[in-house]
Amino acid sequence: MKANYPTLPAEDSFGLNYYRGAHALVLGLQKSNGRVGAALQKAMPRLIDDPYQLATGGKVRLDSRRQAVQDQYPMQITVTGGKPGVKMAGYVPAVDQTFGGTFGPNKPAPGRNFPPCVKKKLPWQGKIQVVRNGKVTKQFIK
Repeated sequence: MKANYPTLPAEDSFGLNYYRGAHALVLGLQKSNGRVGAALQKAMPRLIDDPYQLATGGKVRLDSRRQAVQDQYPMQITVTGGKPGVKMAGYVPAVDQTFGGTFGPNKPAPGRNFPPCVKKKLPWQGKIQVVRNGKVTKQFIK
């Protein structure tokens, strides 16, 4: 990504997710010989090597509902010398789209009444690893 977009900050997770989606689409189009519709849907990869590797084994895979299960990198907003910025602060492996079981196909759509405002422990609490200088450490964020 840096080779094609040198001015894009490495910490830009929005750009990273667009890149991942485009990468999967290109793979699908190559496999379907440019056909779209059902041929493309069938050709889309269920598992790809993440084109941006920070941690080892970072694969993006699709679950049974074709929703991404991928590593996440929480960002921290910083201010250095009065200048705002962001930095990668943590690493959470294999996060799915249900947000710890809160969302799913048999649950109400998010809105004012759902999900209810309750304190709840999420599956990744206590398992977020600290990222320091672009490297995943063995330390955990409490």
